[in-house]
Amino acid sequence: MMWARLASAVVVIQAIVTALTFPLLKSLTDQQGSQSQILLIALVLLLVPAVFRRPGGRWVGEVVEVVALVISWQVPALFVLTLIFYALWRYALRIGMRIDKDRSAAASGE
Repeated sequence: MMWARLASAVVVIQAIVTALTFPLLKSLTDQQGSQSQILLIALVLLLVPAVFRRPGGRWVGEVVEVVALVISWQVPALFVLTLIFYALWRYALRIGMRIDKDRSAAASGE
């Protein structure tokens, strides 16, 4: 399942970028609640690829991406990064599914 590999790569990189931007975002926002939410979403993003190969795993990833967008709304810089990664997530799904479809067609001899 190529879509799971590509989506996992995007989500793990998003988690790393979110975690690495935390010190900068900590200085930009005074709210303790939003700081803990940012770290929580980075941790969840790091763990969510484990469910991608299970039934409904793609939808779990979709929900996590949308939640990340909602949480990051409070910090404009993080919102822009999350929006970019959401677009990459959707692109990875589309390309990965196309690759999976082409591979299965080639395997069946079409």
